[in-house]
Amino acid sequence: MGESESLRDILDAVARGTFPPADGRTTIVPQAAHRDAGVLAFTAHAVVFTDEDPGGPPSGGGYGGPWPVSTATRCPRR
Repeated sequence: MGESESLRDILDAVARGTFPPADGRTTIVPQAAHRDAGVLAFTAHAVVFTDEDPGGPPSGGGYGGPWPVSTATRCPRR
């Protein structure tokens, strides 16, 4: 899987039996259409297709990003 791939390139490769490497990484590619954004999950590899800037800051908390202070203070400690 190369650096400048599109979602179509990835899906065409999968159709030929060539899957993304099982390396625990995430590949981010541009959306093919304005209304179609999403995630494809493969064995130990995810492909995210979105118009977000992959080099920019994360757009929110949750997985892989910091939690907002308001959320962290509401979580009970055990």
